[in-house]
Amino acid sequence: MNINDTAEEAQYRARARTWIGTHGKRLWGPPGGGIEADRSWVRVLHEAGLAGVTWPAEYGGQGLTASHEAIVAEELAAAGTPISTSMGVGLNMVGPALLVHGSAEQRLRLLPMILSAETVWCEGFSEPDAGSDLAALRTSAHARGDGSYQISGQKVWCSYAHVADFCLLLARTGTREEGRRGITSFIVPMKTPGIAVRPLRQISGDSEFNEVFFDDVVVPASAILDAPGRGWAVATTTLFYERSRYQDQLAAFAANLRGLLRSIAGNPVLRGDSRITDRLGRVWTDLQVTRAAMIRLGQDFDPASPASAAGLAVKLLWTSALANLASLAIDVIGPRAMTESADETVDGRSWQQQLFLAQMWSVAGGSTEIARSVIAEQLLHLPRSR
Repeated sequence: MNINDTAEEAQYRARARTWIGTHGKRLWGPPGGGIEADRSWVRVLHEAGLAGVTWPAEYGGQGLTASHEAIVAEELAAAGTPISTSMGVGLNMVGPALLVHGSAEQRLRLLPMILSAETVWCEGFSEPDAGSDLAALRTSAHARGDGSYQISGQKVWCSYAHVADFCLLLARTGTREEGRRGITSFIVPMKTPGIAVRPLRQISGDSEFNEVFFDDVVVPASAILDAPGRGWAVATTTLFYERSRYQDQLAAFAANLRGLLRSIAGNPVLRGDSRITDRLGRVWTDLQVTRAAMIRLGQDFDPASPASAAGLAVKLLWTSALANLASLAIDVIGPRAMTESADETVDGRSWQQQLFLAQMWSVAGGSTEIARSVIAEQLLHLPRSR
């Protein structure tokens, strides 16, 4: 596969680079600017045609390819003006799931609000006793006589739930014995009475993860995404995009790699150390392989197919590459890698914080161990390990 730009893509990159270079730093909200700054930047990008690049035009998108989406992410990261991950749940995960599973009314109502940054989303998937084993979830949704549903339960590791307007929630509408067939997906406004959010502090010092409690939360039947009992299909689609659409993070990875390269190039001792340059070459190769796999998957793959476990292969590539880059940077930079900011990184985080984030990514969207098991069973058709 040729991952270089075609003539048309090169022209598109030039236009995107020109706009970002002209307007980016002036309009971009810096890290730590808060959710309103994140919303404002996505709104500006949407108005410029640089958000929702692959979405159909009827919902406010551009109707372009995964390669064009990757180009925008790369140019934003190179300019130091990336889209905050707080907006990524809606743009990269929920939005695509709505395109696959949403009704006409849901798509027309919800998708434009994601692109205009009117709404921020979170996922209500994992639970204290149902993280990697998502099908074991216990949050329940009981049908009431008026057709509405009453939801009770607890979710955990819900990124940005504390600032979200909507939650894509998985709840059990059938018996536990029904397993995946008894799960339904709901679109739940976060201001619905009975919802409580508790932030969780991570090893990186951030608190974008949350516990969310649902205490007899009532939603109408129209809140169901797809159909009753089809929640597992919705989850599979959403997780496919979560695990394979890392354009924003991958672009930041590339920019961080360039920053580290500048540090190495400016130090004659490091520049002449074959052990360092060999590891640098390996990290660069990781980047190119992951980028190629991501673009290919976006172009050719059907996320609704049973083999959506292919997205996990990209996730494994990505998380391994991120950890290798952070480890190399810490070995190269030494004690300075522990400082609270780093000139080499796009987001200004220290390399130590980048390593912490790499550990977080190895669990988010399904742990590395679970990912390998799913790939072995669903893609390679090996016998179950448990």
